Amino acid sequence: MAHSDASIATLALRLLGDGRNTVADLQTDTTVQAKACRAVYETARDEVLRDHPWQFAMKRAELAQVEADPNEEWAYSYRYPSDCLFIRRIPSGIRATKETLAQKIEYEIGRDDTGLLIFTDVENAEVEYTMKEEDAGRYHPDFVMALAFRIAAYVAPQLAPGDSLQITERMVRFYMASIGKAKGNSENERRPGGQPESEIISSRT
Repeated sequence: MAHSDASIATLALRLLGDGRNTVADLQTDTTVQAKACRAVYETARDEVLRDHPWQFAMKRAELAQVEADPNEEWAYSYRYPSDCLFIRRIPSGIRATKETLAQKIEYEIGRDDTGLLIFTDVENAEVEYTMKEEDAGRYHPDFVMALAFRIAAYVAPQLAPGDSLQITERMVRFYMASIGKAKGNSENERRPGGQPESEIISSRT
């Protein structure tokens, strides 16, 4: 089943116990329910994207260098990707599952008058990041459920019957549980090799 912004908003309503109202078009519907979901949808979506390295939203790209020796601390500055929501790492040439702490590439986020920057000591750097994926048809089921819980938590004070605070808290708990499930499923979809030795063990050899 291909998901849409409207179907995810409708699912959020169902999680709140609303079995009557349906969002046909999130951008144009004028119902109270649609307006409430529309007001929080983009914020909720981006939060959920940032909260977990969802495979469907992971991207690797070469960084555009801004300047060398931008300050006293870093060798290079690069432009922050325009579609980036969360930087996961600067690849070191070693798979992330095998990197030790000492092998991870250091970086720092800053800005200039144009926008955000990434400072690092790596020349010709690449970056792995979570992109701002807006196409709901690409979302995994785990993400859809997590996003619906997140939206439900935001709109509960306005739409939920009864004790809206209690319902909001319950939606947040369900959201955290759905993120935990997604993390477990992500781990099951990868097959890492042998675990890297700790730095203490490595230093003894």
